[in-house]
Formats: sequence, C-alpha cells, structure tokens
Amino acid sequence: MLPKFLVLLVVGALVALACGVDYSLSTHAWVQQRVSAESAEQKNTAQAVPDFSFEDIDQSRAQSLRDFAGSPVIINFWATWCAPCVAELPMLIALADAQRDVKLLLISQDSSQKTIDDFLERLRRNNPSLPALKTSPNIFVVWDENKRISHNLFQTYKLPETWIITPAQTLGKKIVGLASADDVRRALLQK
Repeated sequence: MLPKFLVLLVVGALVALACGVDYSLSTHAWVQQRVSAESAEQKNTAQAVPDFSFEDIDQSRAQSLRDFAGSPVIINFWATWCAPCVAELPMLIALADAQRDVKLLLISQDSSQKTIDDFLERLRRNNPSLPALKTSPNIFVVWDENKRISHNLFQTYKLPETWIITPAQTLGKKIVGLASADDVRRALLQK
C-alpha cells in the first residue's frame, strides 16, 4: 500500500511541477505583454476629459467645456466648508486673473447657492485685490447642485481637487488636496 501511495505522490508532484513551470512561464509572458501595452498606451494617448455644460452661479453665462478648446482650463472642485479649498481659492483666482488665456472653473459642492454667494462676498471683502468673479471673462463659479459634474463625470469625492486641462481638452494633471501656485503653473506649462 505504501509504494502505491508514494508512486501517486511522486506522479502528482511531477504533474504539479510541470504545470507550475508552464503556468509561471505563460504568466510571465502575459505580464510582459500587458506592461508593454500599458506603457505604449500611456505614451501615445492622453486621457480625454468629459465634456459638460454649465451655468455660472448667477446663471448669466451658459457654457460647455468644449467652448474652451484651445485654451488651458483649471477645474477646481471645492466647497465653502472645506478649509484647504478656502485657502487655495484666492491663489487660483489671482493666477487666472493674471493669465487671461487660462479659464478657471470653480465648481462648488455646497448645499445652497446662498451659501456660495455669501462666501464669495466675504472673500471679495477680505481680499480687495481679487477681481469681481461675476464679471471676470475667464473665471466661472459653478454650483454643482446635484453633483452631476463632480461625482458623476469626474468621480471627485475628496476636496479640494484640481484638474489642469490642456488646450487639446486632455488631462494635463490632477492634483488631489491643497494645490500650490507652483504646481498649477508647472502643470499649465506642460503640453
């Protein structure tokens, strides 16, 4: 009985070894092909950004992201209750005001338009050098009331989050968390 058991054990081990070697070789080749394909894909194609339409907070300007093709765009997802968002907002506004070819979309996830209006009024009062947002030709404040843009299109759940969009309407850089002016400027310079 013991010799038959040993024969089965040896045969089983040999089969397992043979399958294992074949499996590891085929897996290794598949992994190499997959990595090569992903590297080529990253080098040759940029991530397209979804188009969406919006109205600024006072509903005087209806636009779509595609209207800004040919210009760099900064999309900033923020809320008045988010301390890092509040901290970076003046920097983003000043940057867009200084570079008029850059479009700035400030997409708020606040619960009411009144909250946003009150906040913007305080922001302007506390930072008199900032431009009047409602009349600035390249800065748009958008209330994403139903999270259609932030959650459904951009899958943004952590704030702040800043997307730098190239003039070709592809993602240049995504910054999760507090963005520095240098990070944003560098991302705008990348093609």
